[in-house]
Amino acid sequence: MNNIGYAVFGSPKGIAVVSNGLFKSLNLDKSLYLNNSHIVLDKGEQIIVIRRIPSNLNNLEQKDALLIALYENALQYGENRAGGFVGSAICFKGKMPNAEEMISGLVYLFSKMKENVDTDNRFNSIDADNWNVSLPDANKKFGLEESKLNYAPISSSNNNIVIKLNSLEKEAASLLYNFALNRSFHSVDYLYASTSNSVIEKMKPNGFKQLPLAELFNYNSYLIFFKDRLVKDDEKLKFINRNAANLQNKIAIDNDEAKRLEDKISSYKSELEIVDKELLHAKNQLEEVVNKNRKVSRNTNFQRPIGFSKNNSMPSENDRKYEALRRTIEEASHRIREYSNIKIAESSNSEEIRNKAYVDTYFEQMPKRKSKAWKKIISLFIILTFLLLTFIGLFIFKEIELNEHIADTEKKEQIVNAENAEIAAAQKKSKEFLDKLNKFKNSSTTANHFEFRKAADDLLKNFMDNKNSDEYRFIVDHKWQFWEFDYKDDALVNRLSPNSKKTYFITIENEIKQLKPQVAWRGEDKIAEQLENYMKEPNDIYQNVNPEVLKDSNLIESHFKWVIYKENGKLEDLKKGNKIKLPFYKINN
Repeated sequence: MNNIGYAVFGSPKGIAVVSNGLFKSLNLDKSLYLNNSHIVLDKGEQIIVIRRIPSNLNNLEQKDALLIALYENALQYGENRAGGFVGSAICFKGKMPNAEEMISGLVYLFSKMKENVDTDNRFNSIDADNWNVSLPDANKKFGLEESKLNYAPISSSNNNIVIKLNSLEKEAASLLYNFALNRSFHSVDYLYASTSNSVIEKMKPNGFKQLPLAELFNYNSYLIFFKDRLVKDDEKLKFINRNAANLQNKIAIDNDEAKRLEDKISSYKSELEIVDKELLHAKNQLEEVVNKNRKVSRNTNFQRPIGFSKNNSMPSENDRKYEALRRTIEEASHRIREYSNIKIAESSNSEEIRNKAYVDTYFEQMPKRKSKAWKKIISLFIILTFLLLTFIGLFIFKEIELNEHIADTEKKEQIVNAENAEIAAAQKKSKEFLDKLNKFKNSSTTANHFEFRKAADDLLKNFMDNKNSDEYRFIVDHKWQFWEFDYKDDALVNRLSPNSKKTYFITIENEIKQLKPQVAWRGEDKIAEQLENYMKEPNDIYQNVNPEVLKDSNLIESHFKWVIYKENGKLEDLKKGNKIKLPFYKINN
């Protein structure tokens, strides 16, 4: 699709157009008809029209292209009827205009088109077949700069305007360039300009607001808009940074807690390993004691030698046997004295008698020694068993404590995760809710006062007391209009304290004039007619209200009645014909 298009046109017998480029792709030929409800040119009168048009036929609200046309009064072929015209036009999109080149091209095409009318400005032929005009190539970028043509209205006011020029050729370029650039005028659909005072005066009653050319060079509203936006964006950035810092602090705390729990679990694991080693060592020691006990039992379990009695009497045997027994007793006595602490009374000098006494005493004391040994073994076994049970109990206790701690840690982690999930869900829900409010609020390109009112009711009901929430910040920052909340609820108004309260819950930059009884009351049954006449005034309070809101007649009438009630008392008490007070704002000169 081309970014530019050219056209010449006139009304030799109804409108006739020769065009190319963007005029063809956007089907703009019929739009070149000069709207009689705006202006009817008289002989010798010229006018420039700049219009905003959509470049995408599927999105008619996005008027991001411009059309500039030059009209002059002309007579139809063979007739003298008023309302005829001759002219040239250029439309473009995407790029800012090189205004001087474009205006010179527009004037050139107009001069070529003028060759098709006579000295009385009457068309020479009945149609466009004989027009001798060659249009520029729409594929070339004549009259366009490299910088982008933006469409970004900063207000919802779409009043059409008319401007008085001193010189069309000298001032038209500035007119076009600043109308394209200054976002304060992006909401204006039609701009008319003429050097003729009579043309300007004819247009004023048709709803056109006259502005000086210098107003197009005034970028204060543009700068104030960006300053306010910068302040809000800065506040939003600070709020996001505060939230991010809080989240980072919480993450750091959670990480420290997780590290502490990990260290504690690691400590318990180390203690458990030590207990395991101690239990294993105790078990090994117990096994050694038991094995030693078994060896002792086997070594001490022997019978008294045959042939000896308790009274040390010897059998009457031959000498050989006697000698063998004597040696046995002597050897046994020697070993007993060597390996035991048995003592006997020294009552005899006989070595044999002493040897026999040692042996007899040893065997007499043997049961006692066995009993003591077994007692020691049993005591040692009980002590070791107790130690083993103690180690086992300690192990079980530590394991239970560790399991409880692990369970407690897991429970805390579940609670933290649940809290984090809950916070994330709440933040997501809050963002979706605020996105919905911003989408439908009055300053948005997708404004919808019905949807905003529904969301605003929930907002004011649930977040007026939650002063730390993003929603409360929206409540405080938002400029509340009467169609956005229940302005008749005094309790809500007192809590909300909107800045627009003094201007009847409508954002009006100008000051309200002192109210005086000046309009005759027609009765409540004539409220629609009274409202219509009031809104025809140039400085009524509904002047800058969103047109979509104004379409809701019931909403506007209800507010209008409330305004009358606030300034004049109950409507049923007002007498028809009596003067009532109505608000008007001061017009800055």
